[in-house]
Amino acid sequence: MDTGNGDKSNADNDLYLPQTDSFWEIGKYNRVVKRCDDGNKLTTDLLSMINERAELEKSFSKMLKGWSKKWSDYVAKSSEFGSMTAAWKAIMAEADASAEVHQSVHDELENDVVPSIKAWQKTKYIKSMMHIKSTKDFDEEFKRAQKPWAKLYVKVDKYKREYHTATKNLKMAEAQENNAKLDGSIPQDQRVKVAEKVERCRKEKEAAKCKYVEALQELNRSNPKYMDDMNEVFTRCQTFEKDRLVKFREFLGATEKCLDLSPRLQSPIFQQFPHTIKNCDPDRDLSWWSDTYGATMKMNWPIFEEYSDAQRTLSRRAKGDVERENPVVVTAIRTSHNGAPTAPSASDARQSTNYVNQSPAPPIRSAHASVYSTLNTSHTSSANPFGDDDNDDDDEDNDVDNLKEKSTTNRSNYTSGTNNNGFSNLPPYPTNNIQPSYPASANPFLDDDDNVDSLSPSHQVSHQSPASTGGSSLDSSAGVPVRALYDYEAQEQDELSFKQGDIFTKLEDEDDQGWCRGRVGGRVGLYPATYVEVL
Repeated sequence: MDTGNGDKSNADNDLYLPQTDSFWEIGKYNRVVKRCDDGNKLTTDLLSMINERAELEKSFSKMLKGWSKKWSDYVAKSSEFGSMTAAWKAIMAEADASAEVHQSVHDELENDVVPSIKAWQKTKYIKSMMHIKSTKDFDEEFKRAQKPWAKLYVKVDKYKREYHTATKNLKMAEAQENNAKLDGSIPQDQRVKVAEKVERCRKEKEAAKCKYVEALQELNRSNPKYMDDMNEVFTRCQTFEKDRLVKFREFLGATEKCLDLSPRLQSPIFQQFPHTIKNCDPDRDLSWWSDTYGATMKMNWPIFEEYSDAQRTLSRRAKGDVERENPVVVTAIRTSHNGAPTAPSASDARQSTNYVNQSPAPPIRSAHASVYSTLNTSHTSSANPFGDDDNDDDDEDNDVDNLKEKSTTNRSNYTSGTNNNGFSNLPPYPTNNIQPSYPASANPFLDDDDNVDSLSPSHQVSHQSPASTGGSSLDSSAGVPVRALYDYEAQEQDELSFKQGDIFTKLEDEDDQGWCRGRVGGRVGLYPATYVEVL
């Protein structure tokens, strides 16, 4: 503080302007009070920061899971094999584990850190009507501590301005007196008045100086008490702020502990991850591939076997994997000594699973009657699709000559056995095309001159017209009325559906596969010949 000096006065300023921005000046304690409000805002911002980090951890975990699922599905459907597949899967497993880690980080931040900060803030910064209660309390305490000293300070400032004014007036009066002495035209009485004014100003200056000095001394005497009172309030503010800093250190430490992933990466998945990558063995993978799909596979080489038609497995039309896995087994045909088919036994009838209302199994159709179908792997191991198979029919299919012979024999047997050997109530079972186990183009045992054209026409066309198969052709405009003996549901788009007892028109005779063309209502299509009778 300026103690004042008559010789060095501030005549240019009527008001006292502080030269510093000290805490001890009037009203400067407001920065300490504002720190309480700032602490509450910092706490809110800390909550926002941790919440945003928790959401980032959650989003990253979700992205990792989505990424892992996408590429896990890709690997499952890809052509990758062996230990390299395990390496791919290890990457996805690490992503899943990392996703769980980041999800646990989110859960701990949201469930532990954030609630503790909110609870502390609620008790620390209690809100009143418009302000934080602590802020209002500290502001009032600083005002009470500063009020007595502030009154004295105002008094000192007043006497200081009076003293500076008196000093200014004295100097002006002395300047007039000097001018009067130098100017001989000024009357004597006027010179006396100027001298009296100088004396009066000198006395006013001395009086103002005394008041100014006394007020300043009184202010200085109150300074210790003023400082003690202010220090007491300031110490409480410091304690209040220290508690915030300590708590923030705890909160940030808890956050750091949640974000520290090193303890979480000690799980076996992360420990085994680098070893799985290092364990990739190209030589072992190629050896496995060769044993499973390549030149080192086992082969069930064809051997000579006698023909037997006690039980044959016929491939149905291509309707998906379910029908390929469950082929129709024809067990109802019996061959007598003279070659005529006999009636099926009761056990054979129970084995049939394709009857509708006890109807016979419909004849087999092929959308594309290729000569050779795929290999039947129902009796082979997973590693070798060409393994040994004791089924006589599979071995017969590998022999093209036996195939041609059986096809001709079956057609002749079916033609001679349409009378059902005395069983008038049993519909005949038409013989179907028997297909070999692999396509003609892939058969190494066929000669160059053996091709698909050399086989019977029934192997080439799915449904031929009666004219092409030797059957008689009916007039499609008239036709023959027939009655349905059994219910039948169409299995293909070009087939007809009907119920037992329905009467409709047969347009074409039965082909060599046991199907007739007819018309039900306005729809023309195919139906099993044995499911109807001619009226």
